[in-house]
Amino acid sequence: MSVVALFSNLRVRTKILVGFGLLLGTLAVSGGVGLYMLTQIDAANSFVQQRTQVATIANSIALEFALARSQVREYARTGSPSAMEQAKVGLGRTKEATDTAIAALLVPERRSKAKEIGTLLASYSKHFVRIEEIVAQSRKLQHEVLDPTDSKARNELRALGKIAESEQNGAASMAILRGTEALLEVRLNANKWFGSRDEQQSQKTADAFRTLNVSLAAIEPLVRDTDLKPMYDAAAASADKYSQTFKSIVALNEESDTLIDGTMVAQAEGIGRALAYIRENVAADLVRAEQEIHSDIENNEYSNILLGAAGLLLGCVFAWIVGGAIAGPILGIAAAMRKLADGDTGIAIPGIGRRDEIGAMAAALQVFKDNRIAADRQAVEQAAEQQAK
Repeated sequence: MSVVALFSNLRVRTKILVGFGLLLGTLAVSGGVGLYMLTQIDAANSFVQQRTQVATIANSIALEFALARSQVREYARTGSPSAMEQAKVGLGRTKEATDTAIAALLVPERRSKAKEIGTLLASYSKHFVRIEEIVAQSRKLQHEVLDPTDSKARNELRALGKIAESEQNGAASMAILRGTEALLEVRLNANKWFGSRDEQQSQKTADAFRTLNVSLAAIEPLVRDTDLKPMYDAAAASADKYSQTFKSIVALNEESDTLIDGTMVAQAEGIGRALAYIRENVAADLVRAEQEIHSDIENNEYSNILLGAAGLLLGCVFAWIVGGAIAGPILGIAAAMRKLADGDTGIAIPGIGRRDEIGAMAAALQVFKDNRIAADRQAVEQAAEQQAK
């Protein structure tokens, strides 16, 4: 039995229910597809939010580290307590942001880069601690050794000069005066170096120390066999201590410069490369996610249009089938009833054998037809009997 014949034998109520069931099924499929597409879009949005969070964290690391790095350099140059505190705060915030990134990153390669940032940052912070030690040692040498030694040497030379002058030792007095002037020149250049800490000023200070050594060496023969010799030796020892202390401070500064301009620069560049890798990959993910979201939205719109058209077409087909399955047979029965009313009992009753309401109407009309035929036959027989009488 064909599907059309099977459908035709269904009762009218069943036909309508089947049709509505098909329509509801189409709507359910349309809704399911729409819900699936919305789920995909929601998943893509969640993906975008997670990647945006990572990008924000990466930007935070870059910003906090840049601020901390500038304060580290400022502290190494000036020894400013404010710069030191800000550097510590910046490095602490950078570490917090890095730990957050390690926890948030799910892709192994990116998490590995975040861990690399953490390792480099820990090493950078360790070197900053060394810079703090250098600054503290330099200050201690400057204030507790260098400055007092400078004052002591100048006082000793002044005292030596006064005695030489009182003894009318003109040659020694002039040599001591030149030595005192050389010591003042050393102090002036050293103070300039503390303000600039550049290589050119360091060279000028070294030249001033050489001039001082020459001046002191010129004094020694003039006081060698006099009672001024012990005072000269004390002044020369103080000047030498001043020179050695300044060299120690310069060496500490050079170590700091090596860290700031060498080792820590390499570490900062490594952090920058790792951040760039994370940023570039996250940016690529965001571009792909945006494209997928637009694609999902377009596909959802297309699916809705397609399923809507399919539902409309199915409705039209259903209306046509139901109309054909109900209206057509009813019209056939109506035509047969008119012919029977006109006395035409030779017609075939449409719908005989159907199991729906149309079949019931056709069966009833067939009974009416059979009764009409029987009545007509009886009438003919009665008429024949009357004529025979």
